[in-house]
Amino acid sequence: MYNVIEYLDEKGIDYRSSGKNIGQGWIGVPCPFCEDTSNHMGINLESANFNCWRCGESGSFSKFVAVTEQKSFKEARRISDNYKNYYKFPEETKSKFQIDSEIRLPPYANKSFHKKHLDYLKRRRYNPFKTIERYDLYCCTNLGDYPWRVLIPVYLGGKIVTFTTADVNPNSKMKYKHCPNNQSVIPIKSTLYNVDNVEEQAIIVEGVLDSWRIGKGSVALFGTKYTPEQINMIRNLNLKKVFVMLDEDATTISERLCNELSAFVPHVEQIQLESGDPDNLSKEEVIKLKRNLGLRRK
Repeated sequence: MYNVIEYLDEKGIDYRSSGKNIGQGWIGVPCPFCEDTSNHMGINLESANFNCWRCGESGSFSKFVAVTEQKSFKEARRISDNYKNYYKFPEETKSKFQIDSEIRLPPYANKSFHKKHLDYLKRRRYNPFKTIERYDLYCCTNLGDYPWRVLIPVYLGGKIVTFTTADVNPNSKMKYKHCPNNQSVIPIKSTLYNVDNVEEQAIIVEGVLDSWRIGKGSVALFGTKYTPEQINMIRNLNLKKVFVMLDEDATTISERLCNELSAFVPHVEQIQLESGDPDNLSKEEVIKLKRNLGLRRK
């Protein structure tokens, strides 16, 4: 499976995810085989195969790359292999936590993302389709208890134990709304976000989007305040190094957390931001930070 959207974004190729003649799970692009300027070629996001309903040309993602970049098929295969989905959130986790059951997500949560949800992710500087796939996100529209929100599952041991939601409205007074504790396998403040993807080292941040920005090796507390259950979960990870990087206005809490963790983690370090929070970091700043800390970038 290929990440077609990432390829198109990096190559600066225009595409549409909704509108006339664009079905669910497809995007429309200008056809490189004919004199098309109106996105008549459809690319299936699951198979990455394409079909132009103007000239009838069809084929694989590698064939599309070969024609678009004027490369040999061998070179196109090499290029397209760089966009294979090497990582998907829950499937490759090796968790230290064994969970017997998981919750059912609301029946109205689905994968048919509305433009509002995609625009929200773009506004937060995330590649929508890459982020949706990597973190197994769901869409809620005007139905139920979480209208117009992105639903974010919280995994533990490869199972969904609770979830949180982010309002796509930039003026929302309640940006995040969590699954109630009585509907969760584990209450949200008794677990950590992204914990299945932590190995020997971890960066602790406040929010889910902070964790997205840092990527693999980060865990989120779901807010500034931490709980004894979260401390115990970190203890059970048997980490060698922990870096605490909370928002700029949480220096005192960050110092207190470092002190508690130092009782059982050999190396604990506070990372203090000059301004803002980890989600404000640029891609280049994240790469530099993780390189300096010895963490994997992805």
